Amino acid sequence: MRARKERVPGLGHPAFKYTDPRAQQLKQLAIETGVWGDVCEWYEAVHKAFTTQANKPEIVINEVGMMGAILAQMGFTPAEMTGLAVISTMPGVIAHISEELQSKVRIRVIPDEQVDYARERRNFSEDFTQAKLI
Repeated sequence: MRARKERVPGLGHPAFKYTDPRAQQLKQLAIETGVWGDVCEWYEAVHKAFTTQANKPEIVINEVGMMGAILAQMGFTPAEMTGLAVISTMPGVIAHISEELQSKVRIRVIPDEQVDYARERRNFSEDFTQAKLI
C-alpha cells in the first residue's frame, strides 16, 4: 500500500496529529467495559509498526479505525462494522453540511489533483441507447 501511496483505512486524520481524542475516548470506554482485548492490541501494534516503518509518528489511529478494532474484538462481521461506521459518521456529516450552508464557507476542499477516482467514466446517453431505454 505504501509503495502505491494508498491510504490505510483507520489511520490518519487531516486535523489530528499523534493522537485522535475521539479514538482515545473509544479506547477508554472499551477498557472500562471490559471489551478491550487481543484484537485491539494487535491493531495498535499494526499502527505502531506502520508509523515506525514509514517514519511518520504523527499518523493517528482515527475513530473509525479504533471503532473497527473494538467491534472486531466484540465479534461483529465486516458488513456489520461498515453499517455501524456509516451510521455513526452521519451526525458529523450533517453538522458539517449544516455549518457550510449557514456560513456559506466550505470547511474542507480536496483539490482534484489529490483525488484518484480510479474508475471508468461512463457515457449515460450511450448506455441508455444501448439498453434501449431511450
